[in-house]
Amino acid sequence: ISAFALAALAAGALAGPARAEEEPLPVSVTGPDSVNLSLHPEPGEPGEPGEPQIELGLRAPGEPVPDENGVTYPIHQGEYTVTVDASSLAGVAAVNFSRLGGWQGCSVEGLVATCRGYEIYAGRDYNDLGGIRLDVTDESAAGEVGSIEVTAAGEGLAFTGHTVDVLVGGPELQNKQLAEPEGFKAGDTFQAPL
Repeated sequence: ISAFALAALAAGALAGPARAEEEPLPVSVTGPDSVNLSLHPEPGEPGEPGEPQIELGLRAPGEPVPDENGVTYPIHQGEYTVTVDASSLAGVAAVNFSRLGGWQGCSVEGLVATCRGYEIYAGRDYNDLGGIRLDVTDESAAGEVGSIEVTAAGEGLAFTGHTVDVLVGGPELQNKQLAEPEGFKAGDTFQAPL
């Protein structure tokens, strides 16, 4: 009976890790929660033309640990697809996907981009998806809203998607030098615009 119990325990111990490996790897899409588009972008300021305001990535469990040779290996290998759907921004803002999926490129149809990947590393540092640039257009109006929905799927992976809310012409902090009115002298006061 003792030998049988030991054999059963050993079989259970060997079967335990095998079941754990079958569980899908949880991976979340990362990026900003919201973006505010200025109706009057300042040249030279962050978000100048061409620079993406939205950087997307993937986060997997753990942190990347290089081996004794300094090489970091992926924790998952297998095809997966990331879909970036900005269709709710039609007429709200111009969407530029050219910096998205720089490692392999993405196919774009209208305001939807589909990117394919193969490797996922622990943590966030090695899992960049790239950036998206948004710009106001002649049709954009203050108060208009939309969103970018990012979803992903792949065998052996359990993805958590992400939504980026977009607002046109929301509150902004603008640092500008106040100009004194002409003829302003000691003892004078003037109402500075807020």
